[in-house]
Amino acid sequence: MIQRFVSTEWKLKIEKRKTVSLFKKGQLLFNEGNPVTGVYFIYSGKVKIFLNGPGGKVHITRLAGIGDIVGHRGFNYEKIYPASAATMEDSEIGFISISDFIDALDNNAPLLNEFLFFLGDELKRSEYKFRSFAQMTVKQRLAEALLNIRRVFGEKKIEKFKVLDALMSRQELADMTGASIEEVIRTISQMKKEGIIYTIKKHIGIKNDKKIFELIAGYPQFWK
Repeated sequence: MIQRFVSTEWKLKIEKRKTVSLFKKGQLLFNEGNPVTGVYFIYSGKVKIFLNGPGGKVHITRLAGIGDIVGHRGFNYEKIYPASAATMEDSEIGFISISDFIDALDNNAPLLNEFLFFLGDELKRSEYKFRSFAQMTVKQRLAEALLNIRRVFGEKKIEKFKVLDALMSRQELADMTGASIEEVIRTISQMKKEGIIYTIKKHIGIKNDKKIFELIAGYPQFWK
């Protein structure tokens, strides 16, 4: 985001001020409740943003891929990160301090406008997700989660079959949908029998778009 909406002068400034680091799979970028230090930009890899609940319960609130920004929700009066973020695979992550990012916003109107639209879009998705948990069945929530994974990460081919380009564990799918791992396993099996999805080497592929969209007909399709 940041490089596309700043002046040439600021592109050079950011290049000098940013850092780029390699993160191993499962490594934390920041932890819920920590003081905000800055924002992170994903150059390669995948990141999940999640909340920690009682008894070790985890809720994945967002997925982020190449070109996405994370850590920006810590820009609040308390200046603490409201959630945690960790890599889902080995990733290359850029970082810019909170003061440098605010300076960039202050001095580049196109970046500020884009950032505001981005925050508005995120708020809309959060509201849709709240509705999903209140109104949808586990099967519908899983369908929505799979479509969201495809929206963020895309697809790749394994043995000539298209699969989601993210190896999500059954536990991670449970953490996304608010279901138990047992419910997720049963629902995946059911959706396979119905010809909606298939699995190859632990990867999930969407077999029938028409059927998966029919499951969530009537709900806003923000995952397209």
